[in-house]
Amino acid sequence: MIELLQYRQWAMNEAYMRVMTPRVLDAIKNGVTLIEKKTQSDYEVRIESLFAAGTDEEVEVSYSRDTNSGFPIAKVGSKNIMLMSVIGPLSKYGGMCSMGMQDYAKVINMMNANTNIHGMVMIIDSPGGTVDGTPELGLTIKNSAKPIGVFGDGMVASAALWIASQSSVIVGNKNNPTEFGSIGTLLVTENYTNMMDAGNFPKVKIHRAPQSTEKALVNYVEEITDDLQEGINGELKEITDLFISAVKTGRGEVLDTKAEGLFKGRMFSVSDSKKMGLIDAVGTLQTAINKVAALARNEQKTTSKKEEENMFGSEAKDQLKAEQEAHANTKADLALAEQRIAAEQEKLQQATNEKAALEARISVLEAEANTHAEAVAAKEAEITQLKEAIAQAPAASVTTVVPNEEKEAEVAGDKDGATNQKSKYRTPTDDEADAIVKLTQPK
Repeated sequence: MIELLQYRQWAMNEAYMRVMTPRVLDAIKNGVTLIEKKTQSDYEVRIESLFAAGTDEEVEVSYSRDTNSGFPIAKVGSKNIMLMSVIGPLSKYGGMCSMGMQDYAKVINMMNANTNIHGMVMIIDSPGGTVDGTPELGLTIKNSAKPIGVFGDGMVASAALWIASQSSVIVGNKNNPTEFGSIGTLLVTENYTNMMDAGNFPKVKIHRAPQSTEKALVNYVEEITDDLQEGINGELKEITDLFISAVKTGRGEVLDTKAEGLFKGRMFSVSDSKKMGLIDAVGTLQTAINKVAALARNEQKTTSKKEEENMFGSEAKDQLKAEQEAHANTKADLALAEQRIAAEQEKLQQATNEKAALEARISVLEAEANTHAEAVAAKEAEITQLKEAIAQAPAASVTTVVPNEEKEAEVAGDKDGATNQKSKYRTPTDDEADAIVKLTQPK
């Protein structure tokens, strides 16, 4: 919990933060974890007291419990409206005796999936909470398939107003002092150097890796520099701009965006909130229930063809018909484009397959070429070796077969004539051949 207070941006009423921070720190010092959560059943006593306060509504509301979810249900005619309490500080996972924003989102999703429930009223009494988790819960409320209303009871501040502004209708409690507002964000930093100097807190030194010069610069030991403060201000401004935009979008044209102090973090009474459009009505819990039930009825109402003719004049009907035709043409163009995309994707896949096959064939050919190159290199080496052996071999005597007339001359004793005849027919190629024959003969 201490890291939530010190290292997270908060969309919370400043007065509540100022009161709670020292109490939370003291609880942590004494070993209290503050992680205990309350459940919806813990809040039901407040729901019962709100019903007991009475109402000016003419529509009768009966109070019961949904057998599937276990949540309180208010029945208005044929419509069942679930009641969900949002009480205490808001954080993503819960704590400080409150449910988490993800818990509330889960209940909303469960409500939308339950065919026996037609809408929801959130009974909010919260000073706000962490920014982390708030936008998501706001979108869950905004995108709900079934209408969700808010009954403000005591305080709907900061993050609580953020999520409330995304609902279909907001009603302020006329029987209990209730305020709305605190549109803005803040970040709490604590510095314990004085306590450490006084010996009331262990000496702490932060050691950072040489590469981590900007890690955890916001802490409870080191001072906040001007550059660091400028960065914090920039982050808070960005979040607050998102906050203001969400409220403007959620409340729409009914919101008086020029109201004094509206976007400066000020809180407003129920009556002032109604005047500036922060809420839709002032009443009781049953007021909020009836309004959500009416929204549920209107959403499920079917319109007959005759009613459509009465609703639209001829000019409006022609315009509607033209828009419907344009929409049909757009759908046809979209279908054609999707077919073209599918065909191009098929061609692309085919080209990809062909490319893969060619790359595989190239790999095979490259392997064969390498094999042939190695064989050629081996033959060339063998030839070179033979040539070197020939060059180094000694001269050899060669017996040459000569014609009969040469033999006759030799027999006759004409040795000079025979010698001349041999020289006449012998060539250098004969010498090389004789040398090769000699090398190839077995020894």
